[in-house]
Amino acid sequence: MSIQSIQITLDDAEINAALNNLVRHINNLQPAMDDIGEALVGLIQEQLGRGETPWGDAFEPLSAAYIDAVPRRAGGIPLNDTPQHIFNRINAQSGSDYVKVGIH
Repeated sequence: MSIQSIQITLDDAEINAALNNLVRHINNLQPAMDDIGEALVGLIQEQLGRGETPWGDAFEPLSAAYIDAVPRRAGGIPLNDTPQHIFNRINAQSGSDYVKVGIH
């Protein structure tokens, strides 16, 4: 019976680079906070586009008078039709340890 040896070679350069990148970001959470803020703004805009509040509740139906009075693009949703509406004014501000989402 012969015993064969097995040799495993591991190139850990990519793993080390990822770990070093993680360590650098632990000291600076700003990029992560920026990403979280962008994701929250996108989620809120998606919900508004579906007719939901940021908490997932459906908006009350619009009255016929309001629908007739507010001009909008074909098939548009009043909350995102013009720059002054909420959809287009949602923004995120972030720091090294916080994210604030609001309307500007």
